[in-house]
Amino acid sequence: MVEILCPHCEEEIELGDDASGVFACPHCEGEFEWNIPSNNETTGTEMYGPPVSGGAALRWSMGLIITIFGFVTMLLSFVGMFLGSQVSGIESDVGSGTSFGAGVIIFSFIVGVFGLALAVAGIGSIRRNFAALVACTVLSVVGGLGAIVSMIDYLFIMDSWERAMSGNPIFNLLFWTAMVSGHVFVMFTQRGREMWMQ
Repeated sequence: MVEILCPHCEEEIELGDDASGVFACPHCEGEFEWNIPSNNETTGTEMYGPPVSGGAALRWSMGLIITIFGFVTMLLSFVGMFLGSQVSGIESDVGSGTSFGAGVIIFSFIVGVFGLALAVAGIGSIRRNFAALVACTVLSVVGGLGAIVSMIDYLFIMDSWERAMSGNPIFNLLFWTAMVSGHVFVMFTQRGREMWMQ
């Protein structure tokens, strides 16, 4: 037996000493060739899938967008926690007995954790980490569900004054729809996985 590293996920794979041909990694299902003699007549003529630059572009674009969105979300959560602490201080001075400021702080903290998870998963996805790709897909679905809830709230629950103050969430919905579509394409189609693993 010989142990090799998967060229896609870099996990260890055991193959027989005389094994040769095309194999599928048991960890990430990526296909690779092992111990095949080179044949100049077929080299480069029967390759399946886009060039390496296409796969790298897909991985980088999806991962970088998720990473940037995660950092922006964390920044906004810090602003929210700061404002929540200011409101909480005013509530204490006035003695209002409400805990609106504390609620803003807790909500902003949860948003910050979501942003941190997005940033870490996005960076891992750029580096071809399969677990990070799964995390990006799950986080994209969560973000998409949040965008759908925001859109329903905007269309059916808010009054006209609240709509004017909050702004239209359609761009948020379009963003998360694109992210979910891209990650579902990569996760659940052979072509998408091959592109992402290049």
